[in-house]
Amino acid sequence: MQEYKKTQLGYPIIGVFGLGFIISLLYLLLAGFNIAMFVLAIILLVMLTLFATLTIHIKDQTLTAAFGSGLIRRHFKLDDIASVSKVRNEW
Repeated sequence: MQEYKKTQLGYPIIGVFGLGFIISLLYLLLAGFNIAMFVLAIILLVMLTLFATLTIHIKDQTLTAAFGSGLIRRHFKLDDIASVSKVRNEW
């Protein structure tokens, strides 16, 4: 079987978490240090790193779906997949 790998960017995730991170940094720079805002900035940066991309990799009869750097991932045997269909989710 031929190997397949595709990475999808999550533009809404990048937009929301990225904008939140930038706003929290601007707040820290303009209003002074605030521990709650600093923690929020760190959480937003971690969420952005974890969920900005989704990678699908098919190799050796296994499908792997991994978010971001691959810390969150799931493996499926191709034999266990009963059916597939192409869908388009409209926002």
